[in-house]
Amino acid sequence: MFTKQLGNVKNYLLDKFVYNKNPLSALSTATIQELKQKNSRITVSQVALKLIEKISQEKDANIREEAEKFLAICAKKRTIRPTGQQALKNLDICLHQEKRIFKITSNQTDLKRWEKWGFEKELFTSFNSFAQFLLSTPLGNQLKIFDQTLEVKDGQIGIFVEGKWLCSEEIMKQFEVRYCNQHHEKFLIRKDTKEVYTYLNNGQGLQKHHPYEELNLQCPITRLTEEEFVRTLVAAKKFVRPGENALNEKRNEGRDFIYQIVSSYVDGGPNTNMTELCYRRKHPYIRVICGRDNEERGTKKGDVFEIGFGWYQSPFWPNTTSKGRFRTEDLWNYNSRVKERVITNIAISAQEANTMFEHISNFHASNQSPQAKDRLAFNLAAQNCSAFVNNSAKSIGLDLPTEINFIGFLQEISPDWMKMTGRAYLKGRAKVLSGLNKATKWVPNMVKSPIVFTAIKTRFFVLVLLNALITPVISLISLALGGLKGEKGRKFTDDSTKKETFHPRLFNRLSYLFNLNRFNYHLPGLLQKWQREQASTIVYQNPCKLVVAAP
Repeated sequence: MFTKQLGNVKNYLLDKFVYNKNPLSALSTATIQELKQKNSRITVSQVALKLIEKISQEKDANIREEAEKFLAICAKKRTIRPTGQQALKNLDICLHQEKRIFKITSNQTDLKRWEKWGFEKELFTSFNSFAQFLLSTPLGNQLKIFDQTLEVKDGQIGIFVEGKWLCSEEIMKQFEVRYCNQHHEKFLIRKDTKEVYTYLNNGQGLQKHHPYEELNLQCPITRLTEEEFVRTLVAAKKFVRPGENALNEKRNEGRDFIYQIVSSYVDGGPNTNMTELCYRRKHPYIRVICGRDNEERGTKKGDVFEIGFGWYQSPFWPNTTSKGRFRTEDLWNYNSRVKERVITNIAISAQEANTMFEHISNFHASNQSPQAKDRLAFNLAAQNCSAFVNNSAKSIGLDLPTEINFIGFLQEISPDWMKMTGRAYLKGRAKVLSGLNKATKWVPNMVKSPIVFTAIKTRFFVLVLLNALITPVISLISLALGGLKGEKGRKFTDDSTKKETFHPRLFNRLSYLFNLNRFNYHLPGLLQKWQREQASTIVYQNPCKLVVAAP
């Protein structure tokens, strides 16, 4: 009659709930008979779920005591199947909803997550089915980062869906969660239309929006109030562009939009310059905040648009070239490892904002092409998130320091004692050369010139020789890390209407294997180092919510 839905707990359920004489026997028998009238084939899970419903309404202390014993035994079992686990979790909540001290470990973990997200404890037990829905879908995380509360109306809990409040029962009836193999991510799907829905803080709540396939000006991720916008614009006007005078109050005339460069800082790893540059400083992306209403485009003052660039799938080899993709909003908003969020605010004009949007839109449209060669390439070293931010800034005439050659990279990651030694050598060399110039003033140029010429040529020859010796070694290391692996794709260019191809790093001519200048890298660490030097940069500590406005 029963199928094995609760694993090793099945026998106990049969013995204690059904066959033995205890306060639950009568209740169990009645439940089984009730279910058999509806379906000849019933499962242990069905009986358990029905019993849970009845126990929650029971006032008999003996029945609740027996249920506690049953739960205590089940809590120790590790081979319970998913259906049975859910039944036990529900029973645990029914028995302990007042004190909220649960025996099932997963309930304890879920409650901690629920509280961390900022939701009330009482709602976890009072509306547990909806709580479980939020915890198991992207919707809960989306509500968390936008600091949204759950509204209770007429004894029902719900959220805004497409601008209208909708109760939890209808939400769970209309939506389901599905894992997308293409994007390696869970999405909330509307059952009838099969469309992806995302919660955004723009007044509409849960709405039709695919974060990878749409770059839609009708879907800002959030909207700043007038006060928040003014504060943030004041911070943005502190940024001084190259060639401008910081004391010139008129330099920001007409710049009432805000361009934000966002990056993250994480802890971990040994305290070395390598760790600081390449590990702790993470993933930059951009935002644009509208400074006025635009009826033609359908945007409003305070609308915040965000876009980041990353890989389709984490490359197995770090130097492998794969495919890249845009996302709005960026996934790093949800990363719990972030210790600091570093945001540089830059005042830009409406024309510059339009130029940047068109520039990115051309690349985004190309990335939706069915032709694989037209899609953007991704390479951890050279065509990455930092390269995208650099490219977006170039579209409005800003040059960001994200790129570095191999020699510069070695200098950045070398230990402090080595840097001090290098600086001491250069200082000493300069003094020696200065002394030689003074000491040889009396020597005729016809004697001095050949010596200087020989010295310069010798130095040049040594550098060429070192380049020829070092570069093949670097090339072999790059090759071992996937330098020839992957597939070609489109390259970020200054002109987004022209298509250039980005090949795997060692794909081109053999002569490039002996050219050290070919090894250039775009690093988030360099960008963040520059960010922290800007007067318009704000650092947010331990951000667990979306941070946009200046404090």
